[in-house]
Amino acid sequence: MELAIKASLRARNPAKRESNPLVMSSFKQGIASSRSLFALSGAGLAMTVFLILIFSLTATAGGFQANLQGIKQLGMGYTGVGLSQDASSIFINPGALAFLKHRHNIVLGANLVLPKVTYQEPDPGFYTASTKDRIGTPFLVYGSFRFKDKWTVGLGVNTPFGNGLEYEDDWKGQFVIREIELKTFSIQPTVNYKISDKVGIGAGFAFYLGDILLRRGIPVADTGTLSYGEAKLTGSALGFGANIGVLYNINKKFSVGVDFRTPIKMKIDEGDAEFKVPPAISDSFPKTTFSSEILLPLAANIGFGYHVNDQWTVALDVNYTGWFSYDTLRFDYAFNSEQLEDTELPREYKGSFTFRAGAQYDVVKKLSLRAGAYFDMTPVQDGFVSPESPDANRFGLTAGLSFMPSEKVGIDASFIYVRSIERSDGSDEAGFYGSYNIVVVVPSIGVHIAFPGVPKGPPPNPKF
Repeated sequence: MELAIKASLRARNPAKRESNPLVMSSFKQGIASSRSLFALSGAGLAMTVFLILIFSLTATAGGFQANLQGIKQLGMGYTGVGLSQDASSIFINPGALAFLKHRHNIVLGANLVLPKVTYQEPDPGFYTASTKDRIGTPFLVYGSFRFKDKWTVGLGVNTPFGNGLEYEDDWKGQFVIREIELKTFSIQPTVNYKISDKVGIGAGFAFYLGDILLRRGIPVADTGTLSYGEAKLTGSALGFGANIGVLYNINKKFSVGVDFRTPIKMKIDEGDAEFKVPPAISDSFPKTTFSSEILLPLAANIGFGYHVNDQWTVALDVNYTGWFSYDTLRFDYAFNSEQLEDTELPREYKGSFTFRAGAQYDVVKKLSLRAGAYFDMTPVQDGFVSPESPDANRFGLTAGLSFMPSEKVGIDASFIYVRSIERSDGSDEAGFYGSYNIVVVVPSIGVHIAFPGVPKGPPPNPKF
């Protein structure tokens, strides 16, 4: 699978770009002040850690997050809050578990993610650069088990994101980023209660783990090798949150669901920062550790499902992510000096919406086809766009199918294509501007398995 997206970023302030001490000094003077260099390597890299963690762990955010938590749902434009489809509802809307056709259900799935970002410097320049090809393999495992007619328990295990970006070490943006690699892991035990034949409510406790690796150039050259220095930062983040959902079947055709995910406090303790610099200035770049925490935003979702007839089902979801909570980023360093001080950085993100629509057509009893589309609004405001998060508003197209070799076993597949809208902007803090192209292509495959036992009463969504 391949990731690419298209966002045009042009310089808004050429004078500011020309005078940037962090980047231009490396080309014009070959050296900069120790204080500025350390700020670039320490606080800048730490800031990037949380930028990537935010976009990766939030369900409906922009950035590089691809919502890969249900293969059937992916094929329908990643709708599903207002439908009861399979055990993936543990993540999408735990209130829907009460109305699954079978008492016990398991869903397994895997995705391929290949990021590709292409950069072009602002006019009148002609320089271009692209990220190296990499393959990410996020997976999902969900299981739901109804032990009484009204009670269902479930467990979800997934990797919200498992990918990275890597540029050539000598590219022009090396002082902003050379490489990012992120691995995240989530566990969510869930419980559901069927209030009536029409209403189900569910809640889950989510536990998040994330590992990050970042490399960034330092604009100080070794006189022997003429190569620039490097800062390498690694760390692990830990966070907790909750997922609450309700599904209401108004009648046999129409259903509506709501889902709310609480803010998640992510914390990094004892993150490691290492630097490769000429020996003459190594005292200004000691190996140290840092800690920080951030409140990841809440997510509120509403979805509608409508069974047109025995063959057609349509769905519409609206998602909101409260990025306004991400307004400041603070860092506490174990080692403080004149060159390295505890840092507080303004972020000023804004809340964003995602609009999704999808449809399913049952060709025959054993074969269903799906298609969908969505529009995702970026939370990143002007002045905060950079090579590690060149975010922009985007459109997505999806397709999928399910084949049922038997009544209890089905094979699911989906395909996503996402392309962003052109955007002119850059990073004021890094003083780095240009044009970025990113495209997201995600093929996914999975299997759903149902175990014997049919709940009492007619299921509201018999096709699923």
